[in-house]
Amino acid sequence: QLRESQRQWWSDGKINGTYTYLDSPIFEPPGNDAGLTTLLIAARKESADGSVVERTLAYSALWRRLKDGWRITFAHESSDK
Repeated sequence: QLRESQRQWWSDGKINGTYTYLDSPIFEPPGNDAGLTTLLIAARKESADGSVVERTLAYSALWRRLKDGWRITFAHESSDK
């Protein structure tokens, strides 16, 4: 369900933009069957009118080990604007 929402937000990969990691990801293991990752990302996107939007994003994801493998069960993204 989360992946489908991401596809809608990002126009199924058709957005003319770039994402660059600003530093190494931070990993926190809250347990044997869970992990938390946090990334800082520089995002740059060209809008349909040719204007450029640049933002710094913080992205966090909670991973859980389920019977069918590791899955993201919660994610949050925020920006500086």
